[in-house]
Amino acid sequence: MVYFLLPYLSYESGMLKHPNGQPLHRLYIAKETGLSINSVDRILQKLKENQIISRNVTGQSVQYIMNPWLFMRGKRINKTLYEMFKNTRWAKVYDLRDKR
Repeated sequence: MVYFLLPYLSYESGMLKHPNGQPLHRLYIAKETGLSINSVDRILQKLKENQIISRNVTGQSVQYIMNPWLFMRGKRINKTLYEMFKNTRWAKVYDLRDKR
């Protein structure tokens, strides 16, 4: 699933979205992968539990955001992403590498 999601990763925001800026929805993921909605929901929930993605609800829109310690390029991430993922185990592994 991660390989399917990566082409939709926005470089600056970490959000999963279409080229036109619209958020990627689970119904679209199900249609394109051929999986059932329940399977997509289980996979997305597992990715969330493993701190790989974040699921954010804004009004009636659901946005999925990838953990920048796993899937961002460069050495800087914006403050919002940092705050969202700073306490994940992935951030801690990255920080340990920096201290060596």
